[in-house]
Amino acid sequence: MKIQTKSNYGWLLLDSQRFNSILLDLQSSGLKVWDKDFNRFLHSQKVKIYAPVQDYLYDLKRAWDGIDHIGRLADCMPTDC
Repeated sequence: MKIQTKSNYGWLLLDSQRFNSILLDLQSSGLKVWDKDFNRFLHSQKVKIYAPVQDYLYDLKRAWDGIDHIGRLADCMPTDC
């Protein structure tokens, strides 16, 4: 198992080079897709916005217990501040 150490956790910016590489991979796998159609799809509401932290927080079923657990954890960490 590879541990992600980058601040982006393995997410990569979809620049034009990566876009073209994905498109070529799709085409070489037998899908008949054109760059115009692929671009239109990627920039549509068909692609769900992924925000894992917000999804987790809004999905919590229990009410907040009033304790600042994150602050308590942060207080355990040595800092120069």
